[in-house]
Amino acid sequence: MGQSVQYPQGDTAKPELTALAIDINKRKQAEQNLKLQEEKYRNIIANMNLGLLEVDNDENIQFANQSFCNMSGYTLQELAGKKASMILLEGDVKEMVADKNEKRKGGIADMYSVRVKNKSGEEKWWIISGAPRYNDEGILVGSVGIHLDITEQKLLEQELKIAKLKAEDSSKTKEVFLATMSHEIRTPLNAIIGMTDLMRTNIKSRNKENLDILNFSAKNLLALITDILDLSKIDSGKIEIGKNHINLKILLNGVFQTFKPICEERDVELILNVDVSVPESINGDELRLSQILNNLLSNAIKFTPKGYVKLNVNAEHLTDNKMRFYFKITDTGIGIRKNKLSSIFNDFEQADAAIERQFGGTGLGLGITKKLIELHGGEIKVESKINKGSSFSFFIDYEMSAEKKKRNQQKKIITKAEQFSIKDKTVLLVEDNLANQKVALSYLGQWGLKCDIANNGREAMEILQNNKYDLALVDLFMPVMDGFETIKQIRKNKAIKSLPIIALTASAEINLMDRAIALGADKCLTKPFNAQQLHYTILGLLNIEELKKEGIVKELTPLKTAEKFRVINLKKIEEASLGSKSFVLDMFDILGKEIPELFKEATTCLLKSEYMLFSKVIHKMKNNLLMLGMESIREDLQFIEEHSKKGERMAEVK
Repeated sequence: MGQSVQYPQGDTAKPELTALAIDINKRKQAEQNLKLQEEKYRNIIANMNLGLLEVDNDENIQFANQSFCNMSGYTLQELAGKKASMILLEGDVKEMVADKNEKRKGGIADMYSVRVKNKSGEEKWWIISGAPRYNDEGILVGSVGIHLDITEQKLLEQELKIAKLKAEDSSKTKEVFLATMSHEIRTPLNAIIGMTDLMRTNIKSRNKENLDILNFSAKNLLALITDILDLSKIDSGKIEIGKNHINLKILLNGVFQTFKPICEERDVELILNVDVSVPESINGDELRLSQILNNLLSNAIKFTPKGYVKLNVNAEHLTDNKMRFYFKITDTGIGIRKNKLSSIFNDFEQADAAIERQFGGTGLGLGITKKLIELHGGEIKVESKINKGSSFSFFIDYEMSAEKKKRNQQKKIITKAEQFSIKDKTVLLVEDNLANQKVALSYLGQWGLKCDIANNGREAMEILQNNKYDLALVDLFMPVMDGFETIKQIRKNKAIKSLPIIALTASAEINLMDRAIALGADKCLTKPFNAQQLHYTILGLLNIEELKKEGIVKELTPLKTAEKFRVINLKKIEEASLGSKSFVLDMFDILGKEIPELFKEATTCLLKSEYMLFSKVIHKMKNNLLMLGMESIREDLQFIEEHSKKGERMAEVK
């Protein structure tokens, strides 16, 4: 209640107070509601994620909430009394915002996005919703703006635009690729099909000239497919650059001799200049360096109708153990237009349509070459003039080869290791393949080792319960119980957990070898195993304590020997035979029976779509084929085994 009390000034003897009581309940309620509303909006303004900014008619900042301070990086004290445009805006943006503020004086509210810079100098994007600001008398006193940071959305928008452009380019590239590949593949394929039909129907057509055409077309088709596969491997990150000993002199001479006949045919001079600074031996990836040089030289010769093609090589020391090698391929060919120099390394790109029509090709060679050089950490550049020729230069860093030093050191280690006898040591061979058993027994017997055989992991565990062995050789892929489970069971058994184990596999998959080591194998060797490598691995494992005492390293690796390549190479069988002709004949008898049976079994599994079983049969057959030295089909067998296991790419598998 509200009360008004009066004390009248009169002549009465008794003083009187007059009180007037008024009900002010509604007024008080309205005041409280107003106070709550004001507090509510103050909290909203203080805590909302939107930045609030109030300016006067001269654009001087009067108030900013905490969110605006956070967005801009400035405190309220730093902002008060200053012009927002002078602090946050740059260039043409200032004029645009000034125009917006001028319109606001005419009572117009609007919304727009603007690029700003915060106190740290970072570029941000804000959406601003601005409106005129009036006082209680309705007089315009400035404007108020609500600010929202949309930097992430802007970046996403830009990325989407780029992605859209890339998708459009990709679509165009795909169309070009399909058109080009369709033409390039059909050309040799038509020749192969046409020539095959001709030779099938006409015996007289089976002459050297037609066979040469057939062979040439088949090689062209293979080269196209190889390029596509290489590109796919590089883009998916599945190509690793190796580090092996390279005799650079032999490599360069081999590349030179490869192209010499075609240059002589075209009356183009082929020149190789190797500077004295170039060492003979380096460590690197011989296959990939050859591929790079072959691609560039092939390209140069292709577009050089007369004159010369020259390969220059020189080097400089970066450190005591590292050198930078500079390769330069120069030609006097047709050249490349200046506006095309930046795009010739793109996949499926050629200098122009006329070149494609005249010379053919997919435009993959230079793209693959550039990617391979970059995988080495190098860089390639091109210079060219129309009708004058082109020059492709690149560099790659290689480590110096310490091959001779390593060989001498290994000889000392091996000589020392061989002082410790392994004669009469006992070995359990866990292997289901009869041919592999025979070869292993021959080697182990030759080294004085006593050996028993288990045909699978379950048999091995039963034998190990009743007999003690110094070493176990365990194949990873066997029926009943495979090598992985066998290794796991041995390491779980307290009585035999310390048994040295060498895992054997015909698969070159690193993850399978790593898995075997992780389960407890001491070493993992590939089959058909290198006899020398197996010997020194056994030496190391059986004499490890003695070798440690002598200060000799545990890792004993064999010395590499050069072998001549043949489709079938009997070296492994001959080494295991110890000169016994009957051993070789026995091996032929075993392989001659097993391979056709396995082939028949694999075919049946494939027809029934039993892909996992098919993969296992192929793995077993692979052991036998590689025992015959058929290294030329190792990768094909590996492809068949791996992909059929997953049931993928079965058309190619078949």
